[in-house]
Amino acid sequence: MAVLGIVLGIVGTIAGALLGNYLSVRQQKLNWRREDQRRLLQRENAERIDFSVEVRFVSRHGEDWLVELAAMLDNKGLVRYTTSEFSFELRCLYPEDSLNPGGADIGGQINIPHVVATGSWLPGTWAATVIEPGLTTRYSYVASVPRRATAVLLHGAFRYEPGEDKVRHTAESFQAVPQEVPASDDH
Repeated sequence: MAVLGIVLGIVGTIAGALLGNYLSVRQQKLNWRREDQRRLLQRENAERIDFSVEVRFVSRHGEDWLVELAAMLDNKGLVRYTTSEFSFELRCLYPEDSLNPGGADIGGQINIPHVVATGSWLPGTWAATVIEPGLTTRYSYVASVPRRATAVLLHGAFRYEPGEDKVRHTAESFQAVPQEVPASDDH
């Protein structure tokens, strides 16, 4: 009888452990499924980068303006992203240029014909840059604009790392070239 009690105790303990393990794993899978559904509904993994660009006229230098081409990436999401494609094109308009509509590729807007500068906000030694969640990062590139220009158009573009995103994200800034040296805004 004592042996039977021991065997029943061992079998009961093993059965209880197996049942407890099964129920625990089942509950964990349910929790994971609920968490995945919550993340999908709240789009926690969705890209939430606000991207903007600006041209800041710093000073005159001979027959040119010294300008800062700035790009701001504000990661409002919860996920860290990287990009290795982070480019710009700066165009200008001269007083003698006609205000002609462009083609379908620019939606028939007025064509700003002269390319002044093209490049990347990433230094050549950088393979990529990291866009941390909750942070705004400012990238700067120094260029020049002919003083006789009347307006400038800055196009900026970036792409989340290949495989993460197939679409280029763009931002534009269009503004008049100042006649006077602007007051310092302590950037």
